[in-house]
This record gives sequence, structure tokens and C-alpha cells, in this order.
Amino acid sequence: MRSTINWFTVFTLGIILFCGSHPVQAQQIENSLVVNSSMGKLATNAALDAFKTYVAKRWGVDINAGAVHGGGQMIYSKVIEWAGNPQADIMWGSDAWMFEELGTKGLMSQLDLDKEVWESVPDSYGEPKPLVTKDPNKYWIGTSFVPWAVSYNPKLLKKLDVPPIKSWDDLINPKLKGQVVSCTPDRSSSNHASVEAQLQRLGEEKGWEFLKRMAANVHIFVARSSDVASTVARGEAAVGFGTTGFGAFDLRKKGFDIKLAVVPYAYITPEPIGIVKNAKNPKAAKAFVQFLLSAEGQKALAETGCFPIIRTFRVAGPDGSLLELAADLYGLRSFYNVPLYNVTDVMLSKKRYQDVNQKFKEEILNVHKDLIKKYYP
Repeated sequence: MRSTINWFTVFTLGIILFCGSHPVQAQQIENSLVVNSSMGKLATNAALDAFKTYVAKRWGVDINAGAVHGGGQMIYSKVIEWAGNPQADIMWGSDAWMFEELGTKGLMSQLDLDKEVWESVPDSYGEPKPLVTKDPNKYWIGTSFVPWAVSYNPKLLKKLDVPPIKSWDDLINPKLKGQVVSCTPDRSSSNHASVEAQLQRLGEEKGWEFLKRMAANVHIFVARSSDVASTVARGEAAVGFGTTGFGAFDLRKKGFDIKLAVVPYAYITPEPIGIVKNAKNPKAAKAFVQFLLSAEGQKALAETGCFPIIRTFRVAGPDGSLLELAADLYGLRSFYNVPLYNVTDVMLSKKRYQDVNQKFKEEILNVHKDLIKKYYP
């Protein structure tokens, strides 16, 4: 008797054997990625462009990767509004506590990164209060060091006979009357962090006195944090209070004369990143996080003024390169080469966020002209 061949069974077994012998295909990433980011567009776009090239080489996939931008509070609120049906795969930037709160609400996934990638970023760094650089609960990991510090115009300072800025206290130099530009803490997370840096390094009483004294040197309170650096770059003010690193770098790249002073006790953000719960493209999201923490990803970020967070990377390149431009702007090649002084307690900042904003408005912004008269009668 002739045996009957069950072609359906043969076909099915063939499929199983084929898939089982090609594990790489099973790991193929999605062809789409959406990032919900408070990072500067320059940094976000550069990272995504580099990631697209990496994905094309690694998997042969033409990935459609893009970003939606907003302030820190805005990107945090979006994840809450999505309520488990996210319109983005990744949240990148802003404050670490936001990721942790979203995690406890069940709106962020715990990161499942390769061991060597996770360990490439230290748990914390700095003193006397170590800056946490990744979450023990794995809802976020840092991607780069970006200071919210002080910018200055070298030519204008020289004209005023003021040496390069080395500390916060340099901002109350009488020679800088009318030469400081600032935003307000209710309009800018970088300014708010810089205000908190004064309150926490000096204590509340002395901290508020310092802020009032500095305000007497303020020429104008601008509408946006990005206006701080641009005002300095254009020579309309000599010093900018609460300037972001990538904001200053973007202007330096365009040829403006601006330097960044990473003064002791300036707040430095590790620019956290995490994967949103129920992300539509989880494999692409994980690949993006791991790419950012590779040498290639760190280079892409460093070329936008975001300094490396992995210990092994140093900002160095050929003369005239973007890496050398970044090193010159900061005056260093790695934050691990210099002492990092931090005093900011981010949870304390969060707890009194609105109170600090209101007090700044009442005791500084609304009486700005009176403060100038007080210190310069």
C-alpha cells in the first residue's frame, strides 16, 4: 500500500524548523519608534539620525524614528493622559522622580538591558550628595551629563574687566550690574534647578538673600530658558543664569562667542530615559536605549553638547571637530576627570516647587526695580 503523505504536517514542521534555526529573525526589531522628549531638538534629532543608520546596518531595517517635544512637565503629563495606551515608546529627559512616579503608577516598564550596558553607567557620582545616575528599580537610566549652569560672553567680560566665571558667587560682582540675564523658575526647569542650587548650597535664608542680590545685577528676565544663552551669545548681557549645556553648544556651533562655566554645585541632570509601559515598539525602544549607551551613541550625543555618562568615553576628536568644540565649551573632556560637587535634593525641590516659584515672583520678580535701588542706591 502506498503511504499517504500529509503535506500540511510537512509544511508546518518546515515552518517550525525554519524559525527555530533562524533566531535572529525572531529578534527583528520593529520599523518604527516614537520618542517623547524634553531634550533639545538638536540632541534628539542627532541621536535618532545616528540610530537610524545603526539599525540599517545592524538589522537592515529602514526605521521610521521620530520625536515629539515638550517641557519636562508636559512629557510627564502626556504619559499619564495616555493611561496605558501610549502614543510614544520612550520618555527621555526631565527629572528622575517623574520616571519613578510613572513606574509606581504602572505606566513605565522596568528596563531589561544587557548586563554590560546597565553596568556601563555608575549607580551615582559626585559629592557631598551623590547624583543618582540610574534607578535601582530600573524605571530609568541616565544617558548623558547636561549641566544647568552659567554661560558667559568672554569678550564682554574682558571689556568689563571681569575674569571668567568660576563660581555662583561671581554673579554678584558689582561690575556685572545690568549684565546678567535670567529666566524665572516658573518658566524654566533649568532656571528652577539653578534657583534650588542656591537655596540648598547656602540654606534658605542666605540662599534667598543671594538670589535677591544677584537679581540686582539682572538686566532682564526673559520668557524662555533658551533666551538666556542667546542673549549672552549676542552680547546683550555678559552672563546667563541657568543655561543648559546643549543650548550653549548650539550657539557656539553657529559661531557665537559663548562659554559655559560648570560651577561647583550647579545642578547636572543625567537626562533619564525609560520605556513607556505597553510601548507599541518595545524592541526598537530597547535597542535605542542600548544604542545611546554605546560608544557610537555617546559620540552622537557629545557632538551636540551632551557629555558622556559612560565612564570609558572621552570627548576628543580631530581639530575643528564637534567633539573638540564641545570640549572647549565645557573646558573638560569628561565629568569623571574632575570632582563633581552636588547638593541638590530633587525630592525636596519637587516638594516645594510651587512655593519657590511663588516666593520668587513676590520677592524678586515683582520688586525687581526696588532690589536694584537697594543694592545700587
